[in-house]
Amino acid sequence: SEEVSSNESDLSVNPDIVSSRHVPNRRIYSIDMRVSADHQDYLEEIDRIVAENSVQTFDLMSFGNGSVTNGQPQNGTPPEKTQGEKTEEENKIIAIDPAEAVKRRWYPVIDYSRCTNCMECIDFCLFGVYGIDQLDTILVEEQESCKKGCPACSRVCPENAILFPGHKTPAIAGAEGDVAGLKIDLSKLFGGGETDSLETAILERDRELAADGREAVGATVGIPKRQTDKQSTENDELDDLMDELDAMEL
Repeated sequence: SEEVSSNESDLSVNPDIVSSRHVPNRRIYSIDMRVSADHQDYLEEIDRIVAENSVQTFDLMSFGNGSVTNGQPQNGTPPEKTQGEKTEEENKIIAIDPAEAVKRRWYPVIDYSRCTNCMECIDFCLFGVYGIDQLDTILVEEQESCKKGCPACSRVCPENAILFPGHKTPAIAGAEGDVAGLKIDLSKLFGGGETDSLETAILERDRELAADGREAVGATVGIPKRQTDKQSTENDELDDLMDELDAMEL
């Protein structure tokens, strides 16, 4: 597991987005499920993390009140039990049936180190998933409204800032490095056609609109208009090379 402290992270982030958001002082543990095929290894790691965070701590401020009791009640009333001292019944722990299938959730995650707050995702998504806070910063407002298997908003994001951890395509799932800029659907490798990311996103959105009984909108709503003011120029050598590659039947 990898321990990351939010107040010690040294990331190159967009100050306009991240600095405006409250960052809680907490520890985040990331467990790589590819390390082992034995579930017991993960249970042991979880037990280790729980034990590490169950170490008893003391309020140092209470030592300054002149009392040697460390703030414990002296009227004969026993102190309240801590969470670790309570019984299972007192903690109201609900046992989970091991035979019950665990459902995988589908939801988007915004990488604020990449996000420029361009709002293209909120313009493109027609299911009410995204919203803005009091500082007009984009956020995931209704996770449950997201359509399972539809990463269309991630495909139209110009900064690769919208991630779907459960997606099969590494770039959409949040892969780091140069691969993050390659939002190539794996289906293309197996005869899936030559549809680009934007066209794929439009098809995915129309499919979910139809499933909800709504009318498909195609490319008439929420399509990003990039470089519309750029004048067309003559092809250079690189353009000619790309045209030749496109014309080759590989």
